[in-house]
Order: sequence, then structure tokens, then C-alpha cells
Amino acid sequence: MPYPYLPADFDEKYATPSLTFPNKHFDPKLGNQLYQRYLDELEYADELGFDGIAVNEHHQTAYGLMPSPNIMAAALARRTERAKIMVLGNAIGIRGNPLRVAEEIAMLDHLSNGRVVSGFVRGIGWEYFGHSISPTRSRARFDEAHDLIIKAWTSDEMFQWISPNYEYRYVNIWPRPLQQPHPPVYIPGAGSTETMRFCAARRYTYMSVYAPARVVRRWFDGYRQAAAELGYVPSDEMFQWISPNYEYRYVNIWPRRSSATCPTRRRSPSRSRSTSRIPTSVRTARPGRPSSGCSTRDSRCRPSSTIPPGTCRCRRCAVC
Repeated sequence: MPYPYLPADFDEKYATPSLTFPNKHFDPKLGNQLYQRYLDELEYADELGFDGIAVNEHHQTAYGLMPSPNIMAAALARRTERAKIMVLGNAIGIRGNPLRVAEEIAMLDHLSNGRVVSGFVRGIGWEYFGHSISPTRSRARFDEAHDLIIKAWTSDEMFQWISPNYEYRYVNIWPRPLQQPHPPVYIPGAGSTETMRFCAARRYTYMSVYAPARVVRRWFDGYRQAAAELGYVPSDEMFQWISPNYEYRYVNIWPRRSSATCPTRRRSPSRSRSTSRIPTSVRTARPGRPSSGCSTRDSRCRPSSTIPPGTCRCRRCAVC
């Protein structure tokens, strides 16, 4: 979820959009519009039938406006129906209280009816500096936080946790996750052999970040080798590749009629007779009372000034 409205002289005046880039360049009004737009796009992906929609975590940067991915996941949990909500992921190495992550993911698992995928990441260098944590402690903090979270999810009795980086006299989370023994765990990586071995030892899904296919293949081969050393062959589902999904909006182009009798209908690219790129503002609307054109009065009808009068999106009535 980047903030794209950088100043015209950004390349000349600033070395990076992260950590030291002044937040005076963040316009709250534009930022508010971006949050609505990005959430609408993720909700629309669910309507189109995408298997999963993802959020992630970054701090003190124009590169990403999600310092708390769990808040974004909570906003999506009740407004989507089918897609997995993939938190990719919580940067547990920079968290002062990883037990809070265990609690929040467990809550999200219930709010989404068991659709949460929990990703854990170590975080980027500048984020450790931004939290006054030495990056040299990254691996140790990540491993300890991970083990604490998994044990908190899977233990049905109170326990004590004392480790070099975290100390809890009482661990007894409520609620426990809906998915048992815990939500699926995905680990995004960028070629670290330590991460490959970490995933292979726990049989977690290993995800690549943006990289050329030849590089991703080398990373995946590294995971296969780590799994082979442990005596098993990872299944295809244990490999995931993150790739950009550029923003195109598809609409059916029907013979010209009045919008009241033949409203614009959005369809997936595979079913569209012809395609057109349309403005983001036309894409979707906020939930609310059913539109005036809906014969079922279904709550999924979303009236908006950006949608032609009489257009309904519940897909159940005659207007749809």
C-alpha cells in the first residue's frame, strides 16, 4: 500500500522514501482516500474469486502504509467471504510484545471464520533502526517470538516463558485460534539459507518476494535441498511466489441501452467480451443500504454516486 504522491524533486533531494523521508509530505486527505481505495481493491479481488488477498507490514516509510497489517486484516475479515486473508506478515522480530500478535491472529481467525493465513517476517534493516533494535539480534528475536506464538496457540494450559529477549510469567491467551492446531504459517524469504532451513524444519510454506524467475527457482531449490536433508520432499503447495498484479478494471460492453435496463456489470477477465480500463473511483462503493434498483433489498447492494442509478451489485435481483 504505497503512498504515490511524492514531491517532484524527490529523486534530487531524498535518498530513500523510508525512515528519514519527512512525513510532512503525507497529505492526510490523500492518505484517507488511498486507504479506502486499497481496501476496496482487496474486497473486489474477493468478489472476482481470488484465492487469497494479502496485507503486510512496514514502518516509517512511504513505501507501505501498513504499520499494522492486523488492523487491515480485521477491516477485511467481515467484508469478504471466500478469499484467504493472508497476513504476510507480522514482523515479529521488531515487536516488543509478540504475545499480542498471537492474540490478534487468533481473533482474526474467528472474525474471518477460519480464513486467516499467518505470515511471519524478520523485517527490513531500516525498521530495526526505527525501533532502536540492533539488526544483529534479528534472527534470535524472530526465532524466540515465533516459538512463543506457536506455543501460545497450541497450549491449553497456562505456562511461563523466559528467554533472552522475552519474558512472560503468565501465558494463557483467550481466544484460542479457530483453525487447529493453529492457522497456516507462511514465511516470505529473499534467499536466506537460514530461512529456508527454518521453513523446512517446520514444513512451512516458503514464499518468495519480488524477484526474477531464475532467482526464485534458485531459492526454491534451496528449500528443496533443506527439505531433502531432513528426509522429505516438499509438496507443491509449500512454494508460493509473490508477483505484482497490475490494476486493470474489466467491464462488459453491451449494446447501448439506458443504464436503468442494462447497467454496467463487472466481470472477471476470463468472462469479459471486451475490456476497458476505468477509473478507480468507479470500481466499487461502500457497503450500506440496498440500492434503489435492487428488488431483493440485499445488504450487498452498495449504492454510490460513482455507480450509475439503478445499478445493483448483489447479483441476485433482476437489475443484476
